[in-house]
Amino acid sequence: MRVSLNWVKDFVDISGISVDEIAEKLTMSGLEVEGIEKKERAEGVVTAKVVSKDKHPNADKLSVCMVDDGTSVYQVVCGAKNVDAGQIIPFARVGAKLPGGVVIKDAKLRGVESKGMICSAAELGLEEESDGIMILSADTLIGIDINDIIRTDDVVLELNVTPNRADCLSILGVAREISILFDRELNIGGVKVDEESEEASSYRYVKVHNETNCPIYLGRIIKGVTIGESPLWMQNRLRSAGVRPINNIVDITNYVMLEYGQPLHAFDLRMVEGGIIVRDAEEGEKVVTLDGKERTLTKDMLVIADEKKVLAVAGIMGGEYSGIQADTSDVFLECAYFKPESIRMTARRLGMKTDSSYRYERGIDRVQTLKMVDYAAYLIKRYAGGSILKGVLKNDYKEFVPNRFKFHAKKVAEYIGVDISEEDVLKILKKVGIDIEGKDTAVSPSYRQDIERWQDLSEEVARIYGYDKIPVTVPKIYAKSDEESLLQKLIREIKYMLADLGYNEVINYSFMSGEYLRKFADESEFVKVKNPISADMDTMRTVVFPGILKNIKLNYKNGIRKLKLFEVANVHKVNKNDKLPMEDTKLSFVVMGDFYRNSWIGRLEDDLFYYIKSTCQAVFDRYKLNADYRAGAERFLHPGKNADIYINGDKIGFLGEIHPEMYQFLDLEEPIYICEIDLNSLKDKIGEAKKSYKKLSQYPFVYKDIALIVGKDLPSSKIYQYIQNFSELIKDVEIFDRYSGDKIGEGYVSLAFRIYFNHLEKTLTDEETNEIVQKIILGVEKEFGAKLR
Repeated sequence: MRVSLNWVKDFVDISGISVDEIAEKLTMSGLEVEGIEKKERAEGVVTAKVVSKDKHPNADKLSVCMVDDGTSVYQVVCGAKNVDAGQIIPFARVGAKLPGGVVIKDAKLRGVESKGMICSAAELGLEEESDGIMILSADTLIGIDINDIIRTDDVVLELNVTPNRADCLSILGVAREISILFDRELNIGGVKVDEESEEASSYRYVKVHNETNCPIYLGRIIKGVTIGESPLWMQNRLRSAGVRPINNIVDITNYVMLEYGQPLHAFDLRMVEGGIIVRDAEEGEKVVTLDGKERTLTKDMLVIADEKKVLAVAGIMGGEYSGIQADTSDVFLECAYFKPESIRMTARRLGMKTDSSYRYERGIDRVQTLKMVDYAAYLIKRYAGGSILKGVLKNDYKEFVPNRFKFHAKKVAEYIGVDISEEDVLKILKKVGIDIEGKDTAVSPSYRQDIERWQDLSEEVARIYGYDKIPVTVPKIYAKSDEESLLQKLIREIKYMLADLGYNEVINYSFMSGEYLRKFADESEFVKVKNPISADMDTMRTVVFPGILKNIKLNYKNGIRKLKLFEVANVHKVNKNDKLPMEDTKLSFVVMGDFYRNSWIGRLEDDLFYYIKSTCQAVFDRYKLNADYRAGAERFLHPGKNADIYINGDKIGFLGEIHPEMYQFLDLEEPIYICEIDLNSLKDKIGEAKKSYKKLSQYPFVYKDIALIVGKDLPSSKIYQYIQNFSELIKDVEIFDRYSGDKIGEGYVSLAFRIYFNHLEKTLTDEETNEIVQKIILGVEKEFGAKLR
């Protein structure tokens, strides 16, 4: 927001205060000053009259004008199209200094002498660009310093107003802040409206059908106005705020909005048939707004209408055909309070953001609406003529009830951690505008809708007292902290372990696109976000690895083809037995790329499958857990290269290669293997495991090798578990060879097992171990149909 300090001076005396002091205090109090624009004073520029205008003899686009400044007549060459005889204009004499440092000198343009320059608003520093020269009012006296008519020197502050401080979206609001910060008196004047005897209600009426979204609607009728330019000082102030002057009626509504923060709108009374009706739009109803665009409305949008048509989108923009025209003579002046949520929703759905909606969305001071409609009517009568009809057209609105809440001054001071006396706390709150009833009841003013509870009072005290005065303190950290939970310990240990194995941790949002997630998860479990920040973040993730796949894709597009990534995160699923979704913590790690491409080692086809399986096994080995890997059926995994992970008969995760069809969907070519483990289930398995310590044997291990021919589809883990659990003397089992070929037979494979034996009390003999091996061979033949090779 742009704030002119010349304008601020109407409300508060800032003499003796430097611009830098104002900027620093405002910033430190929460109104960040992002920029300071200092406009220079024009020197040697006076009002003058164009006596005559003739065509330049040597240039079609130039004119030769005779200009009278009250003391002399000067010949001036001018290139503006809008210059004409009889105009009163700002004239820079030879020697004049314009903002920006330009000094006017004698010149000869295309052979014709020019003694000075007729100025545009841009050349006087009033606006960035101008289409032509600046034309002053016809009754302006000539020979007067231009600064006596319009202040060319000014300082404009560019403020970043936070959404909660709607009260500062006006000159008055900023002036109020300055008066508080510098302990200066705030001066708010008033006006008296001279009404005619003619009743406004005899011409039009006001009806509000939706008082929830429009609690207050006021209107005044001004008849017999003359449309023209607004006074120069008003135009100058509008320009300083970044608003382009249009005509006196529109400029006045903009001026009041900028000065007091109250949006207004003026309708051409000719276009209002019957009366003003504030109602909900009909589904599919259309209106052409002032920007020339046709808008299609929905039934939950609020409109201003008459008996036959829509006149405006409430609080946002007027209709093209109901606005002020060059021949308008009668005006209906609207001043209202609209519910912020209604305006915000409508503006967002229609893609419309205006100065009016910007203020209504954040909440205006509803108490000042009657004063503002009178103030705007007063300005219209003064600068556009006309007669104000008697009475304000309005709905039967309810008086504002201020917000009251309990507080304790001592508690407010303690909350910000500063030793401020109760007396000083109350003094600051009164300066801010908080009324104190008794000693413990605060009443927030109507213009501070952000003050709702006693904690808000602490913020007000802190910023007015001065954040820079609040001492820096080191927070207390107690030596005895809360004991780390088993899950927290598990997560910490796994993160360190994976980092040691060369994996990089990633952190993704818990939200993702439901359309994307649907490729990897069951849609019936999705938890939808009611108000997503974007279309691709409308669903809570139910699995972790899809987010890592996006990380993989981003790196892949940037030429990184070898990656090992992991993430530990919470996932959410619909809980059929409760309104709140279920939450679980999961670990996911993903591997992509040929890690041996440039090595003499070469690469096996299924190398990455066993690589990621070994990572998974390393986690289980740390906690002395025996995992069982069984063929899985996850639809997003390769049907021949995947496995479900079981511990003690319970599934806790899965691993495998991404399904071939997924590579096209992900737009990737390198093989990708994923693993996802439920850490809550893993934690439970660790907690169930009984830790025991056994005596180490001092006698040597003995091993025996056997090769078994089994069906190709039989999981090797089944035979492995059978042998492992066959005898207490068997301490370990390894599968060290797999062979298939003509000698074995179609549909069969040969698996070679190495069995390690050990005894705590003695050295085992061949007879003892051979006996066990023979029993194993008989057992696997009976159990699995295996044969000794």
